[in-house]
Amino acid sequence: MAGEEELVKRVIAKYGPVLDLDNRPQELIDIIRTFQFETELDDGGSPGGVPPQPPPPPPPGPTSFEGESARLDEIMRAVLDIARRISKSNKDIKAIRGHLGI
Repeated sequence: MAGEEELVKRVIAKYGPVLDLDNRPQELIDIIRTFQFETELDDGGSPGGVPPQPPPPPPPGPTSFEGESARLDEIMRAVLDIARRISKSNKDIKAIRGHLGI
């Protein structure tokens, strides 16, 4: 009870003895946000409300793709092949534009 009385005194000191919720409802929200952790710690038990969420699972790591491993040289070969195809396509497009006069 002493903790609650101290909390009430602190709220009164900051917001005054009367809250005008019609004109200043944000004060109630501010009181809840400011003092909620203190009341949870002072009750002698666990904090109320919803229990904390467990941490998210870790992102997939290199072991996630053990069955489908690709070597760097294979990837580079594929990238170079794609680059050659794009270059050839660009040349073909230029040739077509030249024939059409575009």
